[in-house]
Amino acid sequence: VECEDFIFLLKEKKIAKTYTNTTLTTVLTDIIEGTEITLSTGGITLDIKKLMLCTETGDEVPREDALKEVLERYGLAGYFDTDGVLFVGLRQGNKSGNVKYILGWNTIKDDSLKYFQADQQKLKIKAIYIDPAGGRIEVNAGDSTGSSRTIFLTDIGTKAEMQQLAENELSKYKYDGYAG
Repeated sequence: VECEDFIFLLKEKKIAKTYTNTTLTTVLTDIIEGTEITLSTGGITLDIKKLMLCTETGDEVPREDALKEVLERYGLAGYFDTDGVLFVGLRQGNKSGNVKYILGWNTIKDDSLKYFQADQQKLKIKAIYIDPAGGRIEVNAGDSTGSSRTIFLTDIGTKAEMQQLAENELSKYKYDGYAG
């Protein structure tokens, strides 16, 4: 038995659109158009310079694939809640309540977990954008010492947007909690 959430509504429909100088909300609204899905972006605004949601020959692609492309390209998180709301935003996401964890009871064995605090983790994210003319823009987020990860961004309009996406990527790796 395989259970799916509201993503099955996007598997049934296809899209073939290209965008220039638009917003994330416009693109996502087009992807969910004609379904019972509603959209929540958590207040994030993102300008998109150029985006193609189709094959290289202009043919339609499943809307599920289009959604995955947008999420991966702009470093966003996306999920459906039980009411059919598609939440797309930064990885910090929606706070929906507290969960009580008991190590060894409703989690894996506690001897294989280590607790990490975000302020003790040394990590730097370097975001790089290469414009069509060959110019290079770099933005750093996090600590100047420690391990470094590099991400390459496309279709970014400003350094502020790059900084926001770099901070989002940093929050994916730097957190208070258990790992193991």
